[in-house]
Order: sequence, then structure tokens, then C-alpha cells
Amino acid sequence: MKRIGLLTLAFLLSPVAGFAQDAPPPGPPPAADLAAPTGEPGAPGPQRFAEMRQNRAQIEALHTQARAQMLGALTPAHRTALANIVGQLAIAANPDPRVAAAQLDALLTTGEKQSILNVHTQLRAQMRTMMEAARARMEASLTPEQKADMASRQAEWKDRPHSEARPAPDAGRELLEMTIHEGPPEGMHPGRE
Repeated sequence: MKRIGLLTLAFLLSPVAGFAQDAPPPGPPPAADLAAPTGEPGAPGPQRFAEMRQNRAQIEALHTQARAQMLGALTPAHRTALANIVGQLAIAANPDPRVAAAQLDALLTTGEKQSILNVHTQLRAQMRTMMEAARARMEASLTPEQKADMASRQAEWKDRPHSEARPAPDAGRELLEMTIHEGPPEGMHPGRE
């Protein structure tokens, strides 16, 4: 979940950051959208920042809903066990989230695991849909030069070697990540620019 949040933020902000230094596009740009508060041409303006805040608020709401669904899938005894495991993780001299996640996964029933993984899958799909829609709206406002620059940056990024791949979803890990992180996935903090 952490990587999803970080990738989401990087995905949404990287084209914007790259275009902040570009020369102004030919023709009059929509002033409310592209003019920065400092007047720097090509920088994201109030409308773009408002859309980014709205996206982050929607992601936070999705996260809150998914967390409630995951917790609702647990028996009262397993909710208590989750609280104990998270508490022990919080006070441990050398906390090991992997061990805590394995403990959680071992105590969950098959039905609880399936419910948690279903919620996780739905959350990822909803976030992906939101990001793709935001990206499409952003790309629609770009000039042909900016689109070409963005395509070039994407090609460079895809050619770079990427470190470890995300392991297959694990109910214990997903439940632990969802419960110990307050608010949206890491990297997605409403109200920050």
C-alpha cells in the first residue's frame, strides 16, 4: 500500500513538476489553470492544485472506507488480536512488521483473508481509475510540445531498471498496513502541496 501511495503521488506530480520549467506554450493558456501564483508560466495554478486536493480527499475517503470494511470482516476475537499485535509492534525495541503481518495472516480464517484481499483489490482498482481519469484531464490541457515531452519522460522511466516488484497481496500484510497508517496511503496527504 505504501508503494501504491508513493507511485500515485509521483505519477500525478511528475509531469506537473517537469512542465514547471518549460517555456510558455504558443497561444494564450487558460490563465486560471496554468498561471502560478507567482506568475511563472507553465506552472500549475489554483485550479490544478484544487483538483489535486480533491483527488487526495477522494483517495483518503476510499482508504477510510476500505479500512472499515477490512476491520468489519474480522471476528471480535481477531480484532482484539489485531489490536494486540499492532500494540506490540508499536512498543517493540526492534519492530518487525513482516513478523507482525505473518502473525496476523496465520490467525485469520480463510473467509477473513478473502474479504480483506477483495477489499484491497477493489481499493487498488478504484485508485487506478481515479488516477487514470486525473491523468487524462491533465493531458487534455497540455500543448503538443508538453505531450511529446511527457511521452519522452515516460519512455525514459520505463527503460530504467526498477527495484523489487511488489509481492503478491497477503491478507495479514494488507490488514496491518491499512490499520497502522492513518489516513490515505503513504505519500497521499490531503492539504499538502
